[in-house]
Amino acid sequence: MAGGGATLEEIKLSGRSKATIEFGRTLQVNPHPDPLPSRGEGTSGNLPNIPSPLRSGGKGQGEGPQKRKFLNNQDIQTAGKWLWECFRVPDYILGLPIGVHETDLFFHVLEEISGLPTPSKYEMERGRLIDSYVDAHKYVFQKRAIVYGEEDLVIGLASFLSEIGIIPVICASGGQSGRLKHCLSAVVPGLISEISVCDDADFMDMAEKAESMSPDLVIGNSKGYFLARKLGIPLVRVGFPIHDRIGGQRLLHLGYRGAQRLFDDITNTLLREKQDKSEVGYSYM
Repeated sequence: MAGGGATLEEIKLSGRSKATIEFGRTLQVNPHPDPLPSRGEGTSGNLPNIPSPLRSGGKGQGEGPQKRKFLNNQDIQTAGKWLWECFRVPDYILGLPIGVHETDLFFHVLEEISGLPTPSKYEMERGRLIDSYVDAHKYVFQKRAIVYGEEDLVIGLASFLSEIGIIPVICASGGQSGRLKHCLSAVVPGLISEISVCDDADFMDMAEKAESMSPDLVIGNSKGYFLARKLGIPLVRVGFPIHDRIGGQRLLHLGYRGAQRLFDDITNTLLREKQDKSEVGYSYM
């Protein structure tokens, strides 16, 4: 494809969106900071000094990627395990980098591998993301969501939702690994008692569970539209496939920038739902 973009074949083989592939391609570990800031940086707040859980002063200091081994079934021979056993190629077991915590883990690994600090552009993205969390917290706090999709995506989304104050009351997947609840317990231990975890689930299972859960929104791919319509709540489209909207292949949810887009989408969806159902028309928050 002209311009160095991902080819259709690459997208099909990966099962990921074009935006996800491009995210991986554009990652840079550059020891030299950007000489000039972007003009856009002056229009958004930035909280760059909020500590990472992996950095000095942060909660959970010293907990690195090795703590994430729960994501790997020790009884299964994976490519990563084979490379380590045969050639001593390091095997880092990580979840999808969605949200601040999981992306911090991801960049921590890149720093460890490269021996270089995270470039300032990503630190700035992180700061803007945290600033937006503060600004919009009052709109999303204690909202309740149904989350579904591939198991790794559901785990990453649950971690992200817990950061912003949304309770993922139903976490469902058609996967049959049997480890979804175990992994969720490790990622969101404080919320697991409030989550109904559904392995090998379909939308009928989710609809039955949702009747007593009072969810505010559904988060997943386009196949959940009928569930959202039945419940009378909005659907935030994430994952694959998205075939009832234009540009699904360009929706990024990985990294700080992807989390920013997803956070804005979720917040604005909730605001639009409240505004549309209000008896009094208003145009200011």
